[in-house]
Amino acid sequence: MHDNFNPENQLDALVLSGDFVMHGLASRTPGVTNWDMMKSTIEQVIEQFKTKFTEAIILPCIGNNDVVEHYSAPKIDFKDQYYGDLFYIWFSNVTKNSQYAKLSEIETTFKKGGYYRYELTDSISFIALNTIYFSIRNDIDLQTGDEQLLWLSNQLAGASSDHKFIIQMHIFPGLFFFNGVEQFMRTNYTTQLLQIFYQNQEKIQFLFGAHIHWADIRAPLSSEFPNLELKMIITPSGSPIFNNNPGYTYIEMHGSTGKISDLKWRYFQLYSYIFMKLKSFAEVDPQSLLSIDINDVSSIRESVQRLQGDSNLFGEVMAAKVGYSWIFQQLSGLFFPLGKMIVLKDLQQNIVCALKYFEIEQYNSCKI
Repeated sequence: MHDNFNPENQLDALVLSGDFVMHGLASRTPGVTNWDMMKSTIEQVIEQFKTKFTEAIILPCIGNNDVVEHYSAPKIDFKDQYYGDLFYIWFSNVTKNSQYAKLSEIETTFKKGGYYRYELTDSISFIALNTIYFSIRNDIDLQTGDEQLLWLSNQLAGASSDHKFIIQMHIFPGLFFFNGVEQFMRTNYTTQLLQIFYQNQEKIQFLFGAHIHWADIRAPLSSEFPNLELKMIITPSGSPIFNNNPGYTYIEMHGSTGKISDLKWRYFQLYSYIFMKLKSFAEVDPQSLLSIDINDVSSIRESVQRLQGDSNLFGEVMAAKVGYSWIFQQLSGLFFPLGKMIVLKDLQQNIVCALKYFEIEQYNSCKI
């Protein structure tokens, strides 16, 4: 992104979706910390962005590889230092962010638990959640997770009916299939989050997420909240660790309604650079690829149904989501049905069922 994007095409905001630090650096051993090295890495990443995009606000959130102990919220005795360090790197030391009129409000909530609200326009607010507290793998400081949910509920409920919110999180509610199905959040937190979203869904324009390393457009169904309608945009990963090309999402959004007028996924073609030292990007238009209106829940859900029944389309879309160029997308669409017959078998059904639903019970019924 740093080399690909012309700074003359001014960006209003950079949404950094978490996992600034490489996999494996966050400690997996209790009591062991690599925080000094992690902090230095985060500082270097932010330095790149704030130097290149001097007029953009930077809106980061915390990923599971950004915490001192992998997938764990900071322990009480390190909490003040951890959030204090990140607040300085992400806000105080970024000129555009430090000039924000309500910076003190961000500081208050961020230093409590790494979450905050930023007013993009008079009618659109951006909320960044720290969903490490809700992770099924986290057992630390669940009280802060509960307080964050109460704060979120109050922010949404206290806004006027025509105010819109974009809610960003690294780990998002729902399911993912990769060598097996994974539920990202504790069941009680998933339920509480969905209840808050359902009670305020007319105010929520989009949920932004990351974590899975490939791009996605979702509008999952919930058995607990059958009338819930949420549009979720999952951005590509900057890391190629799961055989994906590194990528990012570019969005053009209406300043008063929050509706998206343009969305593209852009991927660095890593194989071209490795073998030919060629710097090239592939661009994917998911609305065209999936035949959807990204602002419409029904349209997104219909596209998921098509993916479930069309193996050629599924193969093409999967290659696009992990960032491969048009020719590889076509080849994947052509050969996936053959692979499905030989070795891939239930892969399509498992991936699509995880895409369709929030709750594991619905996934289990779907994949049969």
